[in-house]
Amino acid sequence: MINMQILDSNEIRKAANILKTGGIVAFPTETVYGLGANAYDQQAVTKIFKAKNRPDDNPLISYVSSYEMLYTITNDIPAIAAKLMKDFWPGPLTLKLKSREDVPVTITGGSDMVAVRMPDHEIALALINEVGVPIVASSANISGRPSPTMTKHVTNDLDGKIDAIIRGDDCKIGIESTIVDLTVTPPAVRRPGAICIEEIIESVGAIAVEGELVNSPGMRYRHFSPQTPLTLVEGERTRVLVKINHLIQNYQKQGLKVGVLACHESSEDIYCDEKYILGSINDLKEVARRLYSGLRFLDDMKVDVGIAEGTFPEEREGKVIMNRLRRAAEERFSC
Repeated sequence: MINMQILDSNEIRKAANILKTGGIVAFPTETVYGLGANAYDQQAVTKIFKAKNRPDDNPLISYVSSYEMLYTITNDIPAIAAKLMKDFWPGPLTLKLKSREDVPVTITGGSDMVAVRMPDHEIALALINEVGVPIVASSANISGRPSPTMTKHVTNDLDGKIDAIIRGDDCKIGIESTIVDLTVTPPAVRRPGAICIEEIIESVGAIAVEGELVNSPGMRYRHFSPQTPLTLVEGERTRVLVKINHLIQNYQKQGLKVGVLACHESSEDIYCDEKYILGSINDLKEVARRLYSGLRFLDDMKVDVGIAEGTFPEEREGKVIMNRLRRAAEERFSC
């Protein structure tokens, strides 16, 4: 474990040396913890897939610390990409761009494209800069599990399976980056994330909001799921609460322990064994930041079944929250 709540150049060098010599390292970013390898080291990149039990046809994201480093993997920067970078980099926006012809398969995943972002986190940027080449990374968790937003999440999933974990603060955003595909016309949002679709439209005008493509990083398989079976109840709040309490009663009659993820405004009207308050319906950034911790809470409390309240608005951060809950749920009810 490398402790680094405060940036420490000596510890950065230790972690960078691990990456330079073929190791893999978990590190904090503003979105979720990442698990990275030297982008040019095929054997090291393979270790990421093995540690996560991640299918090898699920592509990774390349992290860069400068525009000079960006140009080593792509020289096709259309005007719309430049505008998005100006508005949102460094930050939680991943862009799919045409790769340079000499870029290795470890970066492209066998395609002619690269998914790249510049994180807004001093430890991540310092680590990439010290390595001197892009780092390819995925979230630092077992594939399919909720993404890690705290060091303990990484430790629970990957301790003993990777070479080092940089212990930083909890992730300030807690939701993955938005992925925008600039290799198609018109450009398309492939994964909703921390940058809202409305913000992207405000930046560059009309953009396609299409179905999530399976060849986008992290979108090919079921994702974000706790080990606890999760039921999502969507709809108008009053009807949703009636349905949730009805489900709780039925499960408890079967002798099952029930955990519920709810917003603050609903929590007092839900009667269950364990409860995790995601935050206020009026502060969706907070709900998004706490969402993955809530999903992991269900496992930590060893409940038999989880239920999530799905009353968040289908816009801005609410749209992203509902996307993640739907992908995590085994069963869904609409009220």
